[in-house]
Amino acid sequence: MKDIPIKDPNTAKEKTPIVGPIIHPWKGGKGLAEIYQSMKLKMSLLKKQAGKKRSFDEVTPGVMCRDFLADVYTSVVQKYDFKIYGFGWKGTTDVPHWDAVYLKLSFPDMTAKENFKKNIKFLWKVEDDNGIPRTVFYDKINKIGMIVGDKAWLHNVLTASLYTFLIRSFCYTIKTDDWIKELGKQGHTDSAYIASIHRSTWDRILKDIKSIQTPDFFCGLDHKKDGMGAIHHNSGFVSVFGEHSEMSSSTVKKNRHYQEMKKRGFKMFTS
Repeated sequence: MKDIPIKDPNTAKEKTPIVGPIIHPWKGGKGLAEIYQSMKLKMSLLKKQAGKKRSFDEVTPGVMCRDFLADVYTSVVQKYDFKIYGFGWKGTTDVPHWDAVYLKLSFPDMTAKENFKKNIKFLWKVEDDNGIPRTVFYDKINKIGMIVGDKAWLHNVLTASLYTFLIRSFCYTIKTDDWIKELGKQGHTDSAYIASIHRSTWDRILKDIKSIQTPDFFCGLDHKKDGMGAIHHNSGFVSVFGEHSEMSSSTVKKNRHYQEMKKRGFKMFTS
């Protein structure tokens, strides 16, 4: 089987087929406790098989809750093992790739997949504006796809969480160039997340990803001091800048990312 990575038709040269990555499915359990999401896209982390450049193991179950994926990286940085809502990772011994973001995408239907293929141009625009190499999307069989994103998206929890949020957001039908305004008015769960974040905050961050980078720390909460539940619900991009039903405003205010972003002049939902 050959996969052709999706390219910008306005800039792509001859589309030479590339032997597509092989994904070996997750072999563990799938009993996760996840809250409702209007876009039922499932993402899972992939890891290269030893000695093989284009063969990957699915090392987590597919999750609709993006926070699980950020939790993996935080646990590795802070060196702890965890299990929450049926999802677990051994951060003391198991290390995901840091050279790039490798994700399997399981779309809920072909409409969502085709939407993403059409809307990836919005993600590329953000990456172009920030000097980040463009995400590569492999269109696998049926409702499956694979993402290879640049390591810049793994700078901290905020950038990693933003990246997966953009991926999910672009699975919706978007008819205009102003996806923030359009999706913010559609009335689904992701629409509410988008609308809760001030437009000036969106515009500043998407034009300047470095504005939310924090070289001195990866996550704004600490596992030993704050606990796994606090990290899971209150560390992500939406938690810091916007609102969702599972977050605690008092815990968010303790988050170093929240405190730092407020110092940098961002308009925050939590005040």
